Amino acid sequence: MPTVDRLTIRVLVDSSYDQFFRPKQANGVSIVPPVRGADFRKTLHNEWGLSLWLESQAAGTQRTLMLDYAIRPKFLLNNMELTGVDPSKLDALIVSHGHYDHFGGLLAFSTNSATGCVRHQALCRRRG
Repeated sequence: MPTVDRLTIRVLVDSSYDQFFRPKQANGVSIVPPVRGADFRKTLHNEWGLSLWLESQAAGTQRTLMLDYAIRPKFLLNNMELTGVDPSKLDALIVSHGHYDHFGGLLAFSTNSATGCVRHQALCRRRG
């Protein structure tokens, strides 16, 4: 298991959100609270399940990972947009285990069989 110098965790989807949560840091791990948008009509969605955006740094190399994807692609994509994360920066997608509330939203990154379009083309590019 590699050791990292720094890890930032951003919750994309969880069963609840604490809008009063303040950033925390301990031993090189930062937990970033959800972003409050300027448009009050757009809000983060929560549901059973989990999705985390992880940014690690080790020996000057940064990696961006996504751990789990909650249940619904619609909720995941909404929250990714509102938190400003960029899927083109992802180095890896991780599924912790085979329960639907941890991988269901992964369909947001799959091919739409009706149109043949990839929903997030940034994930399908070759890395050099």
